[in-house]
Amino acid sequence: GLTADTQYQYFLKARLSSRDGAPTSIGPYSVRTLPISGKFSFAVLGDSRTRPKDWAKVAAAVVTAKPAFSVFVGDMVTAGKIDNQWDDEYFIPAKDFSATIPYFAVIGNHEQNCPLFTKIFPTPGGKNWSQKIGSTLFIGIDGSMNWASGSDLTKWLEDILAKSKAKFIFLASHYPAWTSGGHGRLNKDDRPREKSIRLAQDVLMPLLKKYDATAMLAGHDHFYERSEPEKGVTIIVTGGAGAPLRNKVKNPEKQNPYSKAFANKHHYCIDRKST
Repeated sequence: GLTADTQYQYFLKARLSSRDGAPTSIGPYSVRTLPISGKFSFAVLGDSRTRPKDWAKVAAAVVTAKPAFSVFVGDMVTAGKIDNQWDDEYFIPAKDFSATIPYFAVIGNHEQNCPLFTKIFPTPGGKNWSQKIGSTLFIGIDGSMNWASGSDLTKWLEDILAKSKAKFIFLASHYPAWTSGGHGRLNKDDRPREKSIRLAQDVLMPLLKKYDATAMLAGHDHFYERSEPEKGVTIIVTGGAGAPLRNKVKNPEKQNPYSKAFANKHHYCIDRKST
């Protein structure tokens, strides 16, 4: 029932377990609803886990940039089934980020398939969702699920891609198709060790290419990397929202021959699109 592209103020009220039982409130906070057309900016970031002080700095920088919304590509906390970590590692260090920026979440491996994930981060479809915003289609998936060719999930994804008339299409998953980091290491047969990365290469990227998608957005390895498969779809690894940083593996060209830009710094990505 809210109006698109409109600024709203809100308060949060709760009755705490205290002697007098008096209600408490915080706010006002200000948030703008999503646009349906025209220019907008959005932030993409991931892997904030384990080091809340570094995450707080990245989150504050995103708030300053004032994107219309954000897409987070997983690994918010060290262990998602430990309840207090959601406050200590994620929400408290970045309360203004959570309170003022519309948010789309993708689950990572460190969330440990937390049963409350989709309640903490509601989306238009649970762990696998799609959302049209202006001229852009965003699709978020749980990349650890069964994305084999011909699976129900893959059919769901292809149906969304085939029906889309969006000018730009982004697929967000925690697991990249190619990476120069440790998660991209190869077996003796020169195939990725991790099943989620193999399926991203074998199934997801060909589908994205078939339907002329713009980019795959991922995390998992803790750095920034842009890869450009030949006549393919751009891959952005943005795993630098606060987690301990990592370098490339030794001789990374074999596992990721498509790398074009790399930085092992804490960061977020921001993009600007228009109809």
